[in-house]
Amino acid sequence: MRLRRHPDMGFRGETHVSREANRLHQPFLIKRHDGKPFAFAGMWDKVSMKGEFVDAATILTTTPRGVAAEVHDRMSVILPPEHHAKWLDPSSRYLDLLEPDVATLELVPVTTTRR
Repeated sequence: MRLRRHPDMGFRGETHVSREANRLHQPFLIKRHDGKPFAFAGMWDKVSMKGEFVDAATILTTTPRGVAAEVHDRMSVILPPEHHAKWLDPSSRYLDLLEPDVATLELVPVTTTRR
């Protein structure tokens, strides 16, 4: 099976919950400093499940870097804008593109409301 690759465009943030012992779990939003959307490195294809072909997709994750390392043990691979076209190009060396774009990210605490 050959997986098709494409970034999932249009995300403005990703939420994570810190896992500190003996403390309330604080949710955080990871977003770009400038508020612009970012793209995750994603893969999709049709796969056979119980004799039927269905669409399947995943977002690639990696070891956390930058602010993501403060709140989680993994992070989504966020493609820098200059890698978007390369990620779509089947002749690209995909492993060269998987370094997440962490310099543009910030961590924002999110409040929750219990009903």
